[in-house]
Amino acid sequence: MGVGRVRAGFVHNGDIIIAHEFYNSNNKPSVYWSNPNLPVRCEIRNYSGVAVGTDSFDQICATVISEGGYSEAGVDFAAVNTSTRSVTTTSRLPLIAISLKTGYYGKPNRSVVRPNSLNVYTADNAISYEFWRLPSTGSIIGGTWTSANNESVVQYNEGGTSVNFTSGTLINVGFIVAGGQGAGQFSSSNQTTSISSAKRGYISQNIDSTDSNVFVIVATGIGGGSSNTRANIQWRETR
Repeated sequence: MGVGRVRAGFVHNGDIIIAHEFYNSNNKPSVYWSNPNLPVRCEIRNYSGVAVGTDSFDQICATVISEGGYSEAGVDFAAVNTSTRSVTTTSRLPLIAISLKTGYYGKPNRSVVRPNSLNVYTADNAISYEFWRLPSTGSIIGGTWTSANNESVVQYNEGGTSVNFTSGTLINVGFIVAGGQGAGQFSSSNQTTSISSAKRGYISQNIDSTDSNVFVIVATGIGGGSSNTRANIQWRETR
């Protein structure tokens, strides 16, 4: 956003009271707002230079309104396992995980990412899968985080060895049967799942842009031996 007026104020007893107005047309050498998807933030500071005790204030509600309207469009990307992962009945293996990069074109990454769909494939034996939202990239143990695309705000990890489930939200679960019964009778199978568009079904960076939430697909074998498995996640980025 590079032109136009920004007004900030309060609503009191039904009256709109303007506290500040910012005029930007022909006043700045660049856009005045490069990350218009940031949440409302309030703070209180002491500018007197002397100790004045402990002060506080309560912030109860806020709204942001654009006279030009708003439509969340975004950009779509996807990531997939480049090789099969061996899923067994003895562990919950993270097939593929995505998180936000710490920066984007030299600035803190303030984007929001929502998953659109996931796909899981198994070639040998039946498996179950879980789709989790986790609080930190540190929740994924092992593997390497790789940029999904130079134009994407997301990085992915397809080599994780385990997951820290201390906290997190289980979003979706499913089962995939790889074929009929008996040795040599199994055939490959896959399943594509659409993800809920719930209001809080997204990941973003922390306030310092140093540690993102994570989406991860976790798989476990159901009977039989190990199974060669792959997965992919497709998502939408709003910047």
